[in-house]
Amino acid sequence: MSCNIPKSDKKRVVIVGGGAWLMWLVVHLRSILGVKNKFIVFFNWMINYFSYGQSLRLIMYAKKAKVVKDREEFLTKTHNK
Repeated sequence: MSCNIPKSDKKRVVIVGGGAWLMWLVVHLRSILGVKNKFIVFFNWMINYFSYGQSLRLIMYAKKAKVVKDREEFLTKTHNK
């Protein structure tokens, strides 16, 4: 999928081109809190679009799986004797 040819396919409605891009823009900008943050994100998107810059930002939560917690607990018990 090219960034120049956006497409939205939702059940029976297919939107292609500028309409899909505008819909994507509005949906994602509405989810951002604060007007200042919306402007920052919008200008960052525009700069990246015209400069072909790409960035990937992931939100990761520091929540350990039960298996990892159990293993750490086991290791602390066996090594602290």
